[in-house]
Amino acid sequence: MFKWTITAEVKTKAKPRDIWNLWVDVPSWPKWDHELEWCSLDGSFKVGSTGKLKPKGWFASTFRLISVEEGKSHSDRTEMPFTKVTFHHSLAPCGNGQVSIVHRVEVSGLLAPLLWLTMRRAIKKGLPKAVNKLAQMAESQTHTKTTE
Repeated sequence: MFKWTITAEVKTKAKPRDIWNLWVDVPSWPKWDHELEWCSLDGSFKVGSTGKLKPKGWFASTFRLISVEEGKSHSDRTEMPFTKVTFHHSLAPCGNGQVSIVHRVEVSGLLAPLLWLTMRRAIKKGLPKAVNKLAQMAESQTHTKTTE
């Protein structure tokens, strides 16, 4: 089986609940992940729920939430012929009032080498930008709540 992974991590002063609130607001994902044109979720943010998303320059695809640990992590998977693309999102306290946000993309299956050639550059460029923008937006929410 072929497999490859790309990971991006950022440390932030944002509150975990503010990060979580951005994650569960699926239609707003393109606000922090500029590689996405649009996203939707059918139902609530729980294991088994499905949604659709449209990456820029790619076809729309269906994803399924495969794990949800409220306030801490979630993973979603898009299944393609003979291949799975899984996005893992997690956060954890890392001291000094900071939180580590980690997004990891894992591609596995027979078409993984082809996707390495066609998607890798966009993911390596876009994933860190998305995690940084997510952190900025969450920090802004955290700051707004503490000054109100």
